[in-house]
Amino acid sequence: MILDEALVTNTLFMSTTLLLAAATVAIVRFQRLVRRSAPPLENAGATPRAEAAASEAIEHRVRALQELAEELARKEELLQRKERTTMPYENAVRMARCGASVDELTRSCGLKKGEAELLVRLHARPAEACP
Repeated sequence: MILDEALVTNTLFMSTTLLLAAATVAIVRFQRLVRRSAPPLENAGATPRAEAAASEAIEHRVRALQELAEELARKEELLQRKERTTMPYENAVRMARCGASVDELTRSCGLKKGEAELLVRLHARPAEACP
């Protein structure tokens, strides 16, 4: 299925925005956790067990945030990979609409001959329709 360029662009923009929002929420939660678990200065002489428990809780949250950041990075990579794989088809459709030949599509977009022929048959229009 060939997607419209605007749809792909909007989808990528929205998904990036959602990923950034999720990361922001995670950072705010982490900051709140640090503030809650940081021992006040007047309790500087807290027991080693309490300090170890607080340190362990912080380490757990840091690991969770690292996992979240890795997941967001994987999702972003998938989106970028998807964009790279769909771009030749979008460009080829645009070129076919402007009257490009099968040979031009195979050379410029890296399409196979059958793919290029199909795109030309589906999307070929008079040259005047080209912007």
